Amino acid sequence: MPTTWLSVLLFAVVVAPGILYDQQSAKRVVKEEQSAFREIGRIALASLAFSSFGSVLAILAHRVWPDTFLNLDQALRGGSSYVTDHNGNAAASLVLVVGAALGTSWLVGSSLNALLGGGLRSVSGWTTVLSPSHPNKLQPGTTVFVSAYLSDGSAVQGRRRDYSADLQRSDRELVIASQIWTKKTRDSVWKKRDDLDAVVVSGADVVRLEVEYSQFGAANIPRKERLERWARDHVPMLLSTVFAVVTAVLTAEIAGFTWGAVVAVAVGAAVGLLLRRSISRPTPSP
Repeated sequence: MPTTWLSVLLFAVVVAPGILYDQQSAKRVVKEEQSAFREIGRIALASLAFSSFGSVLAILAHRVWPDTFLNLDQALRGGSSYVTDHNGNAAASLVLVVGAALGTSWLVGSSLNALLGGGLRSVSGWTTVLSPSHPNKLQPGTTVFVSAYLSDGSAVQGRRRDYSADLQRSDRELVIASQIWTKKTRDSVWKKRDDLDAVVVSGADVVRLEVEYSQFGAANIPRKERLERWARDHVPMLLSTVFAVVTAVLTAEIAGFTWGAVVAVAVGAAVGLLLRRSISRPTPSP
């Protein structure tokens, strides 16, 4: 087996399940400073547990469907030559082991989050108030209006066009688009700025943000911006679904599955991705 494929295999079996579980754990456990040895050990132990479960399933699957899945005992005895002679069975078993390990890792992590409370998020306060979908769950098309009060006493007000969600406030930027209002001091009155189309505000200068949500300003958003927002929200999910379906079909063909199994695997992959999208939205759309 080529070194590259061996590295991918080792990552999928030994590392990936533990990383997925560790990411789930970050939602219920406050991150603390740890040595690299301890962090790697935690991920490796979690991966070992979940991959062992997947291997047990592969052994049971071979007993039920011996013509489809690999005989792991003979594979260990025969080595690479046996696996090469049964590459279809090896592919089916590998997909089962990795899929079961990742699925169990996600299921255990999600279940613990539900039981113990998994509300911790490594997001800034800007993300909390500036993104309608996180966590305010506002209706689609909601327009966010923001008033940014700066350290020099001036202020800018208008529609939130975009923002960066970095945890470090000095690295954040806020883009405010028309209609734009400004004032030079705390005591001065707001002045409408028809000469400005957008203003970029540095997070390091912001002292306070005031946010208002509206359902009436969405129609005034330019068509190009609405298309960009739709593409940002939906295109990655559509591409992921297509990739999952194609991968499932190719895997089923290589392993010699019937077309009924192909359709079942493809539909299951698509539905799983759609459910995952509806359950969790990790990246808020500006």
